[in-house]
Amino acid sequence: CRHYIYFSSLCPTAKGGGNYSMASPALAAQVTKDFGSYANMITALNAETMEVPASGWGWLVYDTKIKALDTTYTVDGALLEPTLLPIINIDIVRSREA
Repeated sequence: CRHYIYFSSLCPTAKGGGNYSMASPALAAQVTKDFGSYANMITALNAETMEVPASGWGWLVYDTKIKALDTTYTVDGALLEPTLLPIINIDIVRSREA
């Protein structure tokens, strides 16, 4: 199932899903260090996700090479590079016009 990655990354709101204030202090500090603010991270993630041409995922990742959070996208089930650890993913499916 191509949506396995997406669904396995979800967390119920009762366990902190969807609530940035529940983020670990280390993650919150990394967001501030790498993006300047939570709002800047959301802006960057939204912009990257909008680059998905048809179907794929927008990602917030931790890049182990540069030791920083970053945004990227993958298309049609492509896997992330091994050095990118997924933090958040956004599933995108655009309708194809005839």
